[in-house]
Amino acid sequence: SVYEVDLVQATLGVAPGQFGVLYQNTKLVGGGRISTKILEDVNE
Repeated sequence: SVYEVDLVQATLGVAPGQFGVLYQNTKLVGGGRISTKILEDVNE
């Protein structure tokens, strides 16, 4: 499966090869290896 995660705020230090994890409160609900980093103009 492939999921796309859109961050509300720009975040430094996110890089392909790292793992991203998703929590709902304190319960781990998903995760996976980051494969790409897409940069967009956040000054809209």
